[in-house]
Amino acid sequence: MTVLEMVRLQLEAGGFDGLWSPDAECACKKDDLAPCGEIGGDCQAGYLAPCPETCGEHDWHIAKAKTLPVPEGANDETAKL
Repeated sequence: MTVLEMVRLQLEAGGFDGLWSPDAECACKKDDLAPCGEIGGDCQAGYLAPCPETCGEHDWHIAKAKTLPVPEGANDETAKL
């Protein structure tokens, strides 16, 4: 079993969607772990989250905490509920 397979199994067992790095602008989904070829020592398990409007690069992020999708037409105050 490879390290990537072990990490993927642990993410699945913990209910996580992927990895993210607090010190780098990178994240990966558990189905495509380490597309850059390595997992950084600061990578943390996280949850799939919608991409902020300012991102523009892709349509997902991996976040530290689970987030609920913001309903269409909701304002910032509604999104905090």
